[in-house]
Amino acid sequence: AAPALRGLSVVLSTGSRTARLGDKGAGRSTLLGLALRLYDPTSGQVLLDGSRSVDVCPAAWRQRVSLVAHEPVLFSRSVFYNIAVGCGDPTDNSLVARAVSAARAASAHDLIAALPNGYDTMVGARGMSLPPEHAQRIALARLIMRQPAVVLLDEVAPTVDAQAEREWVET
Repeated sequence: AAPALRGLSVVLSTGSRTARLGDKGAGRSTLLGLALRLYDPTSGQVLLDGSRSVDVCPAAWRQRVSLVAHEPVLFSRSVFYNIAVGCGDPTDNSLVARAVSAARAASAHDLIAALPNGYDTMVGARGMSLPPEHAQRIALARLIMRQPAVVLLDEVAPTVDAQAEREWVET
């Protein structure tokens, strides 16, 4: 099979913003998969701060690279859990404060506060169904909690208004 990407070099620097645009089949999904280490390159390499992806444990790599997908997955748990998952002891009050702060930064706090049980509202397959733009804001709050070195946004702009998109990019 022909390579999905050929002759591509992307350099990401702290604080920079880079976009990969193109028609269907231009390799955006392949690039995301490589950046997230869902698979390894068959040729070439993926580097982050000088470390080759194949030389780093996948779990450690994914601690440094995070994605907000076009259709993010929300766990069948509370909104708080969906934001704070994997970030510490859920009974720690400082974790609650950090989750609220992350939700505010993601422009999600007001919509969460309007839910029937606020941060305790159950969402996901066994809970309340949320509009895609609300799910993306919660996923962005989760990403902000993790503070990754690299943030990947996969077609999030079509589901949010221009002001929200601007806020996300500036976050």
